Amino acid sequence: MTGAFVAGAVCALSPSTAAAQVPPYVNGRIELSGPNPRGASVPLRSFVAEVEADDAGGECISSSPFGPTSMLIVATFPSRSAAVMNAVLTFDATGALIHYNETRGFTGARGVSPRATAAERDSARVAQSAAMRSTAISLDYTSGVASLRNFGGGKPSVVATAAVAVVEAMPQFGPINERVARVRKLCGV
Repeated sequence: MTGAFVAGAVCALSPSTAAAQVPPYVNGRIELSGPNPRGASVPLRSFVAEVEADDAGGECISSSPFGPTSMLIVATFPSRSAAVMNAVLTFDATGALIHYNETRGFTGARGVSPRATAAERDSARVAQSAAMRSTAISLDYTSGVASLRNFGGGKPSVVATAAVAVVEAMPQFGPINERVARVRKLCGV
């Protein structure tokens, strides 16, 4: 995919601090050539998370699906059986956080029989996801790129892309650093 940089990210950091901490190629909206299947791209300053964060309570699951080189933890809020938000953190072999993903709203298909086929489970997931408005925030610490998306609920998807440091500094999206710390404590990481 080719992309063109469009300036315009709003940042809580001072311009000199932001310039020092944020690579210029991710300091704003990225417009993809051709249609974007993930949704309409908007500048970060225009993006509004349509689903509020709800991190009350919480349950945690951890695993090492890629062997001893990484660890994955999933925190669901308020509980796994009644989840309205989840946060997924991926750590490398040194324990460094390399990816954070938060989904508010649709967190997985509900009411599907344990005997359902894979196709039935997938159909239920697609139908339920399309029916409920959700917000997803993804921070890739390896590349330094953050992606924010509102989707489902019968409305068009809306996407904003910016530098991780810019998104972390914006209180309307978290505060994400506090949520990461809370999930780490909840999960004992």
